[in-house]
Amino acid sequence: MHDLSVAVLCSGSSGNSILLSHEESGVLIDAGLSCRELERRLSLFGAEPTQIEAVLLTHEHTDHTRGVKKFCAEHKLPAYATRGTLALTPLEGVVTRMIAAGSDLRLNGLVVRPFRVRHLAA
Repeated sequence: MHDLSVAVLCSGSSGNSILLSHEESGVLIDAGLSCRELERRLSLFGAEPTQIEAVLLTHEHTDHTRGVKKFCAEHKLPAYATRGTLALTPLEGVVTRMIAAGSDLRLNGLVVRPFRVRHLAA
C-alpha cells in the first residue's frame, strides 16, 4: 500500500486549495488563490507544480477557482470539473475534462470519486 499525503494550502472564504500527493505525483483540489500564491504555498510543503497531474474543481465559486486558469495554463495541467462548473468557470486556453458524480476518476494511482452536495453551485 502507498501513502497518501494531504496538505491544506488554504481553507476559507478567501481561498481553498488542497494538495493530494501519492508517491511522486499529486492532484490539486481547487485553486482558490492566485497562481503565484499557490506556487508559494506548494513550496512550503516541499511540492512543485511539476509534481501535479491535474487540478480538480469542486465547484465554480471564486474562492475555489481564482487561480485555476493561470495555474493550469502556466504548468500545462488539465482542469477537471462537472459540466456545470466548467460552463461557469472561465478556462479559455486550458485543457478541460468533464467529470460526473458517481464516476471514478483515476490519475496516476489516485482514485477520486466525485459526489453531489447541496451548495448553491452547479
